Amino acid sequence: MATSIPMPSALPLPASMANMATIKGSAAAVTGEAHFLEETMNPARVREYLMASKEYEKAKGMKWLLAMMSKGSDASEFFSDVVKNVAVKGVEVKKMVYMYLVHYADANATCRELALLSINSFQKDLAASNQLVRAMALRVMSSIRVPEIIQIQLLAVKKCASDSSPYVRKCAANAIPKIFRLDREQREALEDLVEKLLSDSSCMVLGGAVAAFNEVCPDKWTILHRSFRKLCHLLADVDEWAQITILQVLTRYLRTQFGDPAPGMTEAARIRAQQRSQAGALAAPRKIKRRVVKKAFYSDEEDESQEEEVEVGGFGSPAQPEIGSVFTGGDQDTDGNLDPDHRLLLRSSLPLLKSRNSGVVLAVCTLHYYCGSQSSSTAASVGKALVRILRNAREIQFVVLKAIATMARERPQIFVPFLADFFVKATDPLFCAVLKLQVLTCLTVSSNVQQILRELQSYVRHSDKAFVCETLRAVGRVADAQPEVADRCMAGMIALLQCTASDVVQETAVIVVRQLIQQSAVPDPNLGPTLKLLTQMLLHEYEAIPEQIPACIGEDKAPVPMLPGTKSSILWLLSEYWTCSDSLQRVAPDVLRLVAKSFTEEEVEVKAQILNLAVKLSLGLFGEERTTVQTLANYVLELARYDLNHDLRDRSRFATAIMGLVPTSMDPSQVEHTALEALRTKAQQVMRSKKLPPLTLLGPVAVEGHSNLTIGSLSSIVGHEAKGYQTLPAWPAVPPDPSVRDASLPDAVDNGDAVYAPAGGKDHAGHGFYSDEDDSDESDSEDSDSEDSDESDSGDSGSGDSETDSDDEDTGESGSELSSDPEPAAGAPEMSLLGGAYGSATAAAPSLPPMAAPEGNLLDPFEPADQLAAPPPPGIAAPVADLPLDDLMSGLSLHSPPTTTPEEAARPGVPAPLAQSTGALAQVPQFSQPRTLLRRELGGGLLVTYEFARGLPVGGPTATGVRFSLENKGEDILRRIRLSCAKDTKMSSFQDVAVLEPRQSVSGSVVLEPPLGAQEVKFEVRSDKGVAKVAMPLPVEERVQPLQLTPDAFEAAAKTLTGFHMSKSVVSVRNLPGLPDKVVETANMCPVDAGWLHGTGGRWAGRLPKAGGGVDRILLAASQGSGDGEVSLTMHADDPMVTATLMDKFKKGLLE
Repeated sequence: MATSIPMPSALPLPASMANMATIKGSAAAVTGEAHFLEETMNPARVREYLMASKEYEKAKGMKWLLAMMSKGSDASEFFSDVVKNVAVKGVEVKKMVYMYLVHYADANATCRELALLSINSFQKDLAASNQLVRAMALRVMSSIRVPEIIQIQLLAVKKCASDSSPYVRKCAANAIPKIFRLDREQREALEDLVEKLLSDSSCMVLGGAVAAFNEVCPDKWTILHRSFRKLCHLLADVDEWAQITILQVLTRYLRTQFGDPAPGMTEAARIRAQQRSQAGALAAPRKIKRRVVKKAFYSDEEDESQEEEVEVGGFGSPAQPEIGSVFTGGDQDTDGNLDPDHRLLLRSSLPLLKSRNSGVVLAVCTLHYYCGSQSSSTAASVGKALVRILRNAREIQFVVLKAIATMARERPQIFVPFLADFFVKATDPLFCAVLKLQVLTCLTVSSNVQQILRELQSYVRHSDKAFVCETLRAVGRVADAQPEVADRCMAGMIALLQCTASDVVQETAVIVVRQLIQQSAVPDPNLGPTLKLLTQMLLHEYEAIPEQIPACIGEDKAPVPMLPGTKSSILWLLSEYWTCSDSLQRVAPDVLRLVAKSFTEEEVEVKAQILNLAVKLSLGLFGEERTTVQTLANYVLELARYDLNHDLRDRSRFATAIMGLVPTSMDPSQVEHTALEALRTKAQQVMRSKKLPPLTLLGPVAVEGHSNLTIGSLSSIVGHEAKGYQTLPAWPAVPPDPSVRDASLPDAVDNGDAVYAPAGGKDHAGHGFYSDEDDSDESDSEDSDSEDSDESDSGDSGSGDSETDSDDEDTGESGSELSSDPEPAAGAPEMSLLGGAYGSATAAAPSLPPMAAPEGNLLDPFEPADQLAAPPPPGIAAPVADLPLDDLMSGLSLHSPPTTTPEEAARPGVPAPLAQSTGALAQVPQFSQPRTLLRRELGGGLLVTYEFARGLPVGGPTATGVRFSLENKGEDILRRIRLSCAKDTKMSSFQDVAVLEPRQSVSGSVVLEPPLGAQEVKFEVRSDKGVAKVAMPLPVEERVQPLQLTPDAFEAAAKTLTGFHMSKSVVSVRNLPGLPDKVVETANMCPVDAGWLHGTGGRWAGRLPKAGGGVDRILLAASQGSGDGEVSLTMHADDPMVTATLMDKFKKGLLE
């Protein structure tokens, strides 16, 4: 007897069963929310949920609204109820509220007005701890299309562009196009934001940044130079939407910044495509001109450029030499070597051909089609990738086939190996089947023409008559491309005409027969019988009596109603070829008599051919027949003269005049018979001359008639330029200097834009370098030159690194010979910043009289008082200052300031001066951390750094002190170094440096007064090596000025700055005693007391000038937290945007 084994009551579930249970639980959760989509809710009940105090009820109401939105219902009537929940604390509800507000913020005027009432709540959420809340708040703000808040939106985007979360920065990038569409006058500010976001290292941000660039400044390539290589390297890491956007932008970038990798090949492909047509080959040129660059043998010689004629062979001719492949280093013996950066993008994009996203694959193929090397290996990869994504949904299939049809028209060799993939399947829709037929005809060669004709023969039996008509047109194109099969195609058409019962099929077949006859595809012995059959079909249409038709026409056949296209084609053939046989000459007048009877009942195209037949018969017949035909012709001309169609009326008047006839309505005495007779003598030449055959292989127009719309764009799909379409630029005749992309180094973000150009125009180191008087005379011209050069293109940079060393050596060797002449020699070549000479290689830049190399620093107003009294180093002239040296930086240190009362500090915008200080406040840092302005690699060995001073300098409300350090990191002597700023910024004089020896450095301090609200200051660094244009960023922490407050005044001001004017955070600090120094190094703020040293906490105060006048107060309090090294920071500011920005700066600064 079998015994049952007792099983444990609770066995552990296997992992697979546990996962199944989790899936079932998730499905149940999804099912539990399905009733929001299936059921309907009373609007009053939804409002009750939204007004409820409990968050789960608010969430239920929001779910109903989101479900209505997903179903396409209009839920904007609840906007006023939803906007009240912006301040809800629950993150889940807040996210749903923001999703709703983003959708309806710009729905109507009422929604925009209600959204404006909550703008303060949106600004507060910009400082929330949750990155999703910050991002959604920015999305809602940027979705409100009200010009009055454009500045608030711009400030929000600027703040979020510096956010620590890449998702928030991505939303900031996506908000830039919205602001630009609302107010295009903000282009300059938005361009700066785009440039900043393009320098971001996060892959999540780059896609939105490039999209913003494409919207705001699509042709300002100077912004994209430094990010080009980074975008190439990160192309495979960004999301698919970003990949498509980046590829589209970089395709246009390549066409403007590089030379054509295959010069003349595009034109040759077009001509070769036309030559494939039997008819088009008559008019297609056999040779093309292309520019060939002959590389110089020696490095100091210039390349030679010349044009040459190249013979263009047809499709299937011996292969042309391939241009350097992207897989190689481009060392083949070809004329079109790729630039390294050009090859970098092509190679970086090739892995994306295996992407699952069809749009990405199509973008890569478009890039290689327009900018690639046209090598066989790359072409095979492109063709294989396009055929792979062809197996997709019908909508995607249509877009891909459209692109393939365009490519195959000019470069069919890419897709010939995949011929079978373009055979029409039974499930293909008509719009895809038509494109496949176009591709098949483009891929026709002698080796596969029989296979293609067998495939087309099977399509003729299809039940869809529209598809059959397209197949017949394809047969005609195949016969045009391969004349050896034209007889077979014509026989098939004639057989189809004798058995078809469809009028549309008959019309298409007759049109194809007419085209083949025009293209001389029918031998002369077969032309007569073909025309007899067509004429018999036409006479059956007009129910002609058999006895009236000559017996030579042929046997009768069951008539099929003719469409206007069928009649017009037969009439044109009869008028053109009626002299090819005697039977047609006898029957042509009877045909004209029959069709003239029903002239008024015919369509316009048939009337035009009846008129054409009448004129040609009248001009070609003689004797009695001509008299009869002339009477019919006059009858037809009179009917056409008064037709409703204006084109037909014009044709009638033209034919009447060319035949020398006088209209019946006109008095013969008023007609110039001499002129009519002269016209009649030209009638035969005009009306009966031989016509060019039609070009049917590539469609209704020739190759040059096709639109050059970019493949893959919306415009290429619809066939015309859609809104927002950007034309693909032509290749430049002379590619720009590739060194502009060398600035994309890791520290390029801090350096700002650097534009380099050869030192042009007047030598700034001539008169005025030693004389203050002459120097002042040249200041105006220098300012104008600086302003003009700011507008110049950044592509005018110096020569490459390969020439730097040799040129610098030449300069050093020739310096002693030219030292007696401080002025530049007439016609001497100007030197670029990197040392390349524009002119003879033997010439060198003029040098100055020898001077002792400076030791130590220049006179520095930031140094202590005992150092200020020291004499200047030998060889350096005294600095030229706008103010005496003692007054230039008075008040710069935190000594002897007056105090500010609590009542004054509580007033917003009080411009409090520096206060009296205790001895504990004297030991504060004097400068910020040094930053690089000009790198040595781009400065010809000159390294320029800068530091922001701490304290309040003399000057306007935006004055700030800066110390510049110049160091020669190269091996050559640098001469005539000058630092100047843009005209919109005031700067105290910076002493020019006459000579700077290798490994020597000098420094000097200035006071800058940039325009109010400026984000950067543009400088121009000049030396004997050339000119460098750089930009020094002015972050918000450096625009802050110290504000001295008493402790009581600080507390009174802090009490007025609460809510979203206050921000709190906790940060870990390694060196607690050094925290006051770190605070002052991070921002130019003034300590309130020495409480941090005494363990009671530290307080600092500052002020920030506003664009509209006045200042914003900025207060910072720090106290030691409970944890080891923890510090609690509290920031107060009048501007909530500044509060969050400075808090992030302090958190980063204290961690360093």
